[in-house]
Amino acid sequence: MIFVTGDMHGSAERMKSTITELRNRSEQDALLLVCGDFGYVMLNDRTEHALLDEIAKLPVAIAFCDGNHENFDYLDSLPVQQWHGGSVHAVRHNILHLMRGQMYEIEGHSFFVMGGAASTDRAFRLTYQTMYGHQIWWKQELPTADDYRTAGKTLEHCGYSMDYVLTHTAPQRIIRQMGYSPDIRDQELCGYLDWLNDTLRFRHWYFGHFHEDRTVDDRHTCLNQRLIALGETIAGSPESQKSG
Repeated sequence: MIFVTGDMHGSAERMKSTITELRNRSEQDALLLVCGDFGYVMLNDRTEHALLDEIAKLPVAIAFCDGNHENFDYLDSLPVQQWHGGSVHAVRHNILHLMRGQMYEIEGHSFFVMGGAASTDRAFRLTYQTMYGHQIWWKQELPTADDYRTAGKTLEHCGYSMDYVLTHTAPQRIIRQMGYSPDIRDQELCGYLDWLNDTLRFRHWYFGHFHEDRTVDDRHTCLNQRLIALGETIAGSPESQKSG
C-alpha cells in the first residue's frame, strides 16, 4: 500500500510516529512517498546514520524526492541504481532518493518526480556554516539544465501522461491559489512546474514545502505532517468538499 506525506526535516520523533502510523494503517509492507525535505542526512554524522540503520531494519520502504533541506553532496556521492523503471540513490536498501525528471511505475501507478526548491532560510544556513563549520546549504537545491533535459526526455517517452506528479514546491498558479507569492529565486522552477501543470495529463499532484496540509483543488494537495493513502483527500479542503 502506498502512502504520501510532506516535509520530515530529519526529525527522529517524526520518523517514529510516521512508522507507527504506517504499520497501524497497513497490514502489508507499506511504501511511503515523501514530498521533499526528507532531511535525515544533513550533517552526515553518526547519529543520523544510526537512525537510518534502524529504519533499514523495518518492513517499510521510504522514497523521497529532494527538497531544499537535503545534503546533496552526500546524495550525489551514492551510486545511481534502477528502481521501478527510474533512477534512484539508495540511502539504504529501503530508503531511496527519487531523482529529478524520472518516472516510476509502482503498484500499477506511474509517478513523475521533479524535486528541488529555493531556501527562504539560505542566509541563516550560510551564517550557521560560518559559525559552526557544518555545511547545511547546497547550491544543488535547484534543478540544473541537465535535470530539465532529463525531465524532457522522460516526458517525451511517456507522452506527457502519468498518474501522479511528486514535487517539493508547486506551480506558480497553485502557490498563488494558496495565498502566497512565488519566491523570485524559484521563478525558473515554479514557472517550469506551471508549464507542466498546463501540459501534463495526470490524476493528482502532491507537493510539500509550504508546511500546510491542504487539498488546494481537485488535482493538487500540499502535505506537511499528514500521512494520507494514495488517492485520499484532506477533509475540509476544496476537493473533499467538492466530492462530498
